[in-house]
Amino acid sequence: MTAGADEYEERLTLIGALRWMRDSFAAWFATGWLYIILWTVVAGAFSVLMYIDGKFSRGLAEGASIDPLSFQVMGWVYRLFAAAFLMAAARCAYKGIKGIWTFRLIGIFASVIVCLHAFGFGFEALADRRDQAMSARTVAELAQTNHTDQIATLERQKDSLRADRDGDVERLQASIQGIVSDGLNNDALADVYRQDQTRITDEARRKIGAIDDQILGLMKDANSAESSATVIEADARPWAPLFIGMAQLLTWSKEPTDWAIYLCAVGFIIFWVLLGESLVIFLPERIYAMHLKDADTRPRDVQPEEGKVIIKMTEKEAAEMQEALAHYAKLREGHIKGGETNKRKSRQDTKRLEANQYMEKRAARVLRQRRTGASVSDISKSLGVTPAVLGLEMRQWLTDLEYRYVFDGGPDPQGDAGENVVSGS
Repeated sequence: MTAGADEYEERLTLIGALRWMRDSFAAWFATGWLYIILWTVVAGAFSVLMYIDGKFSRGLAEGASIDPLSFQVMGWVYRLFAAAFLMAAARCAYKGIKGIWTFRLIGIFASVIVCLHAFGFGFEALADRRDQAMSARTVAELAQTNHTDQIATLERQKDSLRADRDGDVERLQASIQGIVSDGLNNDALADVYRQDQTRITDEARRKIGAIDDQILGLMKDANSAESSATVIEADARPWAPLFIGMAQLLTWSKEPTDWAIYLCAVGFIIFWVLLGESLVIFLPERIYAMHLKDADTRPRDVQPEEGKVIIKMTEKEAAEMQEALAHYAKLREGHIKGGETNKRKSRQDTKRLEANQYMEKRAARVLRQRRTGASVSDISKSLGVTPAVLGLEMRQWLTDLEYRYVFDGGPDPQGDAGENVVSGS
């Protein structure tokens, strides 16, 4: 008998497990996976922000007489409370405990502190990038400006030499034309002027060539300096491509200024910090509320009351029992209503019977008094009513002959028998 019961219980357990796999496993798995992902998000953001709080808080005491570790620990404490105060407030609300606004008020201050920690850490990193960017571009601009100025000076010198050369050559050519055309025998002087032209031209060419050589050297130096500055700027990599792209979109410029890029980076850091803080401050409280709701809907083990037992049965048996109980409840309700109806009807019948008996006695008394010779007025006074009311009452309880005898003076329906009855009475 015991072995059969154990086998039956094991079969019920297996069937219940299979049904749970069919009906509830998918929802259980999806819910569990959701909670794992959400708590992983919270843990990752919390770890990063804990590092930022400790790093930034420790930097506030660097070089001071206070131990930087104390600031670092306080930064961690602020972060822990900021991550837990909304959960504590939700717990107080769930349990009906006082102290909700205490947690919220202190948590607001802690949240402001940790947000400032994150903002300071991000802005400090951006400040380094900004200084690198501006210093690298300044080197390139200075190098390019110096070489450009020198080349421009040499170009002006070349222009001056060309102007002087052209002026001297034109003046000598005019003299040669005058000597050749004057008809005198002085062509040798023209040859001297031609030699001067050649000398002036050669000397100018030599000076211009020397200046070209200087310009070429400066151009080589400028290219070398610009290449060096470009290499420095490229190695520094002052701005992330994301910040540059944001600045290009906002300013609609192919080459935005460093300040435009810096402001875009500041906006991104603000958004980044606020989102990270939201994941650590607000998300845990919402997840905790979901856990509390799940705990309320989770079935609990039923403990039997004293003097009662818990009966294990299949779902089919439980359904049949529920149906039988519902049927019994309906029958009981009908029985109760029927009993109340019968009781009410019985009370009404009793009252009606008592009323009938009273009126029958009242009618017999009227007949008896009338046969003794009492008038209708005397009978009405003895009964406490008027003759008209008495006539209405007796209309239902006297026959037509009896009514005429009492109220209209007709003959007595019983005749001599009636007189004998009256006298005997």
